[in-house]
Amino acid sequence: MSEAAVIAKIVLVMLGAPVQGHAEGVAAYATRPHVWYDVCMHRVKHGWNDLDCNWPCLVSGIEQDSIGEKWLVDVPGVRMHTCLVVDVGQRIHLEALRKRGEIVELPYWLAMQAGLTGYTKGVRIWRLGK
Repeated sequence: MSEAAVIAKIVLVMLGAPVQGHAEGVAAYATRPHVWYDVCMHRVKHGWNDLDCNWPCLVSGIEQDSIGEKWLVDVPGVRMHTCLVVDVGQRIHLEALRKRGEIVELPYWLAMQAGLTGYTKGVRIWRLGK
């Protein structure tokens, strides 16, 4: 999806148009800088050619089909970001993640920008597609 297409979808979301999915819940965050970039580069090295590891905001989703999707992520206290999903929760952890209400694992820099200190409620995502 081109940057122009992402911007168009964001505008549509802001106008109330339907998107592929919306969720509100809890966010965790990576505990070190660049972890999602490293994960993305590993995936590209092993055949995930459609991932753009230079995308400004890389996140981990929960659901297995999310890799490669672009999400509009709204974290309380910071502006919205369009993020690329480059990783997902392991199947053995999905039940616990869902029970906790977790919907996204944010990059370290975004968590620091928002002043997060742990799990954060009230985070919203809109799945914009691939």
